[in-house]
Amino acid sequence: MAEPTVTSAAADGAGPVRPRPSLRRVLIVALIGASLLSVLALGLFNYVVARSLLTDAVEAQLDNHQGGQVRAIQAGLTRLTDLASTVARDQGTVQALEAFSGAYRDLQGRSDLLAPAELAALQEFYEQTDVEGAAAIDLPPGEQLLPRDDAGRYLQYHYVATNPFPEDRRDELTSVPADTTAYGDAHAEAHERIAELLVGFGFGDLMLIDDRGNVVYSTDKRIDFATDVAAGPYRDSGLADAVAQRLPRAAVNEAVLVDFEPYLPAGGRPVMFAAATVSDGADVIGAVVLEIPVELLNVVTTSQRGWERTGLGETGETYVVGSDRLLRSDSRLWLENPEGYLDALDAAGYPPELGASIAAADTTVLLQPASTEPVNEAFDSQRFVGRNANYLDQRTLTVAGPLAFGDLEWVVVADLGAAEANAALASLQRGLLVLALILVAAVAGVGVLLADRIARPVQPVVTAAAAVAGGDLDTPVTDLGRTEIGDIGRRLNTLTDDLRAQRDAKAAEQSEITELLLSVLPARLVDRLQAGDVEVADLTDTATVVAMTVHGPFDSVGLSPDTALEFSARLSRALEDTAERLGVERVRSASDHHVFAAGLGAADVAADDAASFVAEVGVALSEFEHETGVAVGYHAGLCAGEVVAGLLHRETFTYGVFGEPTRTALALDAVAADGQILVHESVAARLGPQWVLEPADGLVDLRGDAVEALLLTGSRTPDPQAAASV
Repeated sequence: MAEPTVTSAAADGAGPVRPRPSLRRVLIVALIGASLLSVLALGLFNYVVARSLLTDAVEAQLDNHQGGQVRAIQAGLTRLTDLASTVARDQGTVQALEAFSGAYRDLQGRSDLLAPAELAALQEFYEQTDVEGAAAIDLPPGEQLLPRDDAGRYLQYHYVATNPFPEDRRDELTSVPADTTAYGDAHAEAHERIAELLVGFGFGDLMLIDDRGNVVYSTDKRIDFATDVAAGPYRDSGLADAVAQRLPRAAVNEAVLVDFEPYLPAGGRPVMFAAATVSDGADVIGAVVLEIPVELLNVVTTSQRGWERTGLGETGETYVVGSDRLLRSDSRLWLENPEGYLDALDAAGYPPELGASIAAADTTVLLQPASTEPVNEAFDSQRFVGRNANYLDQRTLTVAGPLAFGDLEWVVVADLGAAEANAALASLQRGLLVLALILVAAVAGVGVLLADRIARPVQPVVTAAAAVAGGDLDTPVTDLGRTEIGDIGRRLNTLTDDLRAQRDAKAAEQSEITELLLSVLPARLVDRLQAGDVEVADLTDTATVVAMTVHGPFDSVGLSPDTALEFSARLSRALEDTAERLGVERVRSASDHHVFAAGLGAADVAADDAASFVAEVGVALSEFEHETGVAVGYHAGLCAGEVVAGLLHRETFTYGVFGEPTRTALALDAVAADGQILVHESVAARLGPQWVLEPADGLVDLRGDAVEALLLTGSRTPDPQAAASV
């Protein structure tokens, strides 16, 4: 209702007086203002409290994750050392090391082992060897990498340089026919068993080292095979540190670990070593060494790349930092998006050379610095929990703590991007804003209702009109008196009466259509048809098709056509009632020819149900004959297999079951004599032991061709009526 505008002019010619605000407007403004103040006060209080709770929850979750990662890494390192010790104590390892050591000593000092051409081939192998990722290593000349003694050169020639397998599959070389020495026999006997120790663990190489420091066996057959650990080309490597320096100081049966460092024979990739002494009784005869690639640590820190599954969302990660403040595990961003990682390096101000080195080595391990405040505090044995910048100068919520294992000094860091850490708080802010808008709108609505009380007679009409628009035709408008509004209400009631009558007529028509469809189609197809699926056709199914001929009423002498028609209809209803009771679906019915299907939509062809149906049809026909005195007879054919059930023509809604089983069942019914039930082999093979089958000989079709079928003659069930009918 429009609000009047009141104007007046003063006697002295003053301008128009501003209209007073209406009570309706005053109420609306007051209620909305009060709601805004309430929502702001409540929202501010909730925000302050929730911010503290959510921040504590995220920090606690990240702290638990970091602690779990520390425990997981420690458990993994323990398993590695335990495995190295177990392999070292294995009697097979002891025997293999003794055999390899003895064979290696036999080869030493024999300059006649390699022909000049073979030695030249070994030297050429080193000249052509391209050590991928070795750019970060001071690569010595090839001649300095050659083993010093004749035994090492002999073994590297036969097992490395001329190994027929690619570099990453050299462990598949079991024996070398050209090596007729005792070493060749020892390798052929022990290699496969030793190589099987590594299956499923993800290790790199397994090496056996004799008490003189010679690598007398290597599973992977790389260029450190048959070299001297202490004095050879890799004397400054972690392998030499583990075997020559740390292992002699370790306790008996105690394995040692050496921190990750680039290792030339591993292509310059970062690896760590687990080493344990091998003893024969009280005598130390050498050592076993397991090479551990960085991927094994990545599996733990990345939870097999399941960051989101473990609660780290889209930006969180866990990584390990060594005492040199370099990463010991790969960065999540590098694993997921190398280009994005290199861009982040540039944005953080790192020199371009760092990105080039990481890209060349395909890893951030031992290359990416991580000298951040959380890392430094963790190395000072102070656990860090808070917000800081990570190694890419990105704001994060970070938890860092130390991890000590043997001689290893690591820090395990778990962090989450600041934006993602604040996601729950941002969601709360949005929720409070939505709630404020809802409350303001609600209060505004109340104000409008209060303001509109003066127009109360209009409200029932508006409500009734809205109900009609929403489909409610059963809400009349109350009598509003002999006014214009009352006339509108009465006209609206007349309109709803007309619409209700049309709705009821349409519902009755729809019910009649449904009943008509149900008379010719199964209910499952009627539902789909009325839902708008005019292309109704089931997918291929399996079923037992029953084709049946029932005769009698139209053949009886003395029956009028009307009586014969009535009796025929009664027979059809009896057949359909029997089928419905047994779960058999009617396909089509005529006066004397009928088709049924058992097993549609079921897991099998329901051959027993079809046989029971045919047997009970015989019972129903006997009862009919007893009641009416009209002689009736029947014969049937059964076949099972794949069928397609659906509408034959959507214009006429003719339902049918199509396929070879239907044609075969009709053919068997056509050649069956009165009282015979002919069963195709597809049905006979699926019938239970209670059914009696006999050969049906001498059957021919209309073309004179022989028809193969079995005769269903009875049932071993205790029901004499069903058995007698068959």
